[in-house]
Amino acid sequence: APPPSGRTVRRRGPVAGALGVLTVLALAAAGSGQDSAAPSNHRPDPRDGVARERAVALLDALAERAGEARTAFTDPERRAWAFGPVKREGVSMDGIGRAADEALTALLDTALSDAGLRALAQIRDLEDVLFEIESRPDRPATHRDRDLYWVRIYGDPAAEGRPWGWRYEGHHFALHVTYDSRGMAKVTPFFLGASPLPDGEGEARVDAFGRIAELHAEARAALADVEGALLADDWKPGDIHMGPGSDALPEPAGARLGALDEEALGAVAALLDAVEELLDEEHRTFDLAAALEEASDAGELTFASCGTADPSRHRAFRIRTETFALELTTTSPATHVHLVLRDVEGDFGGDEKALRGDR
Repeated sequence: APPPSGRTVRRRGPVAGALGVLTVLALAAAGSGQDSAAPSNHRPDPRDGVARERAVALLDALAERAGEARTAFTDPERRAWAFGPVKREGVSMDGIGRAADEALTALLDTALSDAGLRALAQIRDLEDVLFEIESRPDRPATHRDRDLYWVRIYGDPAAEGRPWGWRYEGHHFALHVTYDSRGMAKVTPFFLGASPLPDGEGEARVDAFGRIAELHAEARAALADVEGALLADDWKPGDIHMGPGSDALPEPAGARLGALDEEALGAVAALLDAVEELLDEEHRTFDLAAALEEASDAGELTFASCGTADPSRHRAFRIRTETFALELTTTSPATHVHLVLRDVEGDFGGDEKALRGDR
C-alpha cells in the first residue's frame, strides 16, 4: 500500500502572451496613460455552471462512494496539497467504474485544455514505466499506480451562489479549482511532474515538458547577454521553492523583466503561455503584461535560469512577480522534472473575503 499521509502547502499563479507584454510596454513607452482592460480573472467564469453540473454528475456516478469524495468547503484539508506517491483524501481512480471515470474526465475537461488532458494522460502513463523499473519479484512497486490519483469535491456544487471547489491530485499532477460566490475561478496550485527522464527521453513522453524544454532553450539563447539572467553557478535549486509546505514567494533572482528587450521578454512570456495553454481558455488568468504594468517594485519581477539547454542535464528556471511565480526544476542528471504555478492572492481561491466576492 502507498504511504499513509500527504504533505501540505499553499499556492500562487500564471502569465499571458508575448504579444500582450509587448503591447503594454509599447503603450507605457508612449505615455498613453490608458487603463488596461480588466483582467479575465475579474469576470465570472462561464464554466462555473458546467463544472457544477459535472461535479454533481460525478457524485451521482460514484454512488455509495460519493461520501468519500465530498467534504465541507470549510474543511482545512482543502488548503493542503502534496506531490509524490502519498495517499490523499477523497476517492482514487482505482476501481471507480466506467461511469464515474467518464464523469471525472468530463469535470477535468472544464479546467484543462486538450493539451492539459493529454499531459495528464502521459504523466499517468509514466506510472506504468516506474512500476516496471522499481518492482522486484518479491516486492511489486504498488505505490507506482496510474490509478492512485484522487478526486475531492469541497462544498455543495448544486448550491448556486456559494463558494465550492474540487481537486484532482496524485504523484505527479495537482490541480485545485476554486469558485467564489460569484462563480469566478482560481486554479492554483497547479503542479506537474514527470519521471523517469532518461537522457531527456521522458520529456518526449510528456509533450508539454518537451515543448517547455524547447522554449527554455530559446529563452536562454535570447537572454545570453543579459546580466544576471543565466545563473549557472549562483543558483542551482534542488527542487521547486513553492512546493508543499512553502507559502512564500521565492526571493527575486536573475534579470529584471522590465529591463529585457522585446525578444528576451517575448521568450520569457512564451514559457508562461506554454503552461497556461494546459488550462481551459477561461482559466488562463495570469498576465505577465499586467504584472509589469502594475508592479509597485519592478525589482520584484525577475527571470532566472540555470543549467544548460541540454535536456539530459540539470536545469531550472523561475519567473517571479509580486504575486505569482512559475518554477521548473530537474534533478541532476535529469531523470525527474517538477513544475509549479502558484498565486499568493489566488491559491485555493484566495482569502475568505475574496471567496465571498467582496473584491
